[in-house]
Amino acid sequence: MQSFAQFTRAAALALGLAAVAPVALAADAPAADTGAAKPRPTSKLGECSHAAKEKGLKGEERKASIKECLAAAKASKTSAAKPAA
Repeated sequence: MQSFAQFTRAAALALGLAAVAPVALAADAPAADTGAAKPRPTSKLGECSHAAKEKGLKGEERKASIKECLAAAKASKTSAAKPAA
């Protein structure tokens, strides 16, 4: 009889855990997207990638656009660093 009592106790514990587990997992899940604007990327690569995404570019066009954007950013940074004579 002791074996049956242990089985019953174990079964009750398993059912209790099965009932609580979904609630515990749902509490850890990220909240649903509320439609709020996502923060913009802060790195130049992120900005260039975001611009290419907004243009709907894919594949080689996207890669070329990002490369051009980064080159332009580097050129503007270099020219801004030089003092005017």
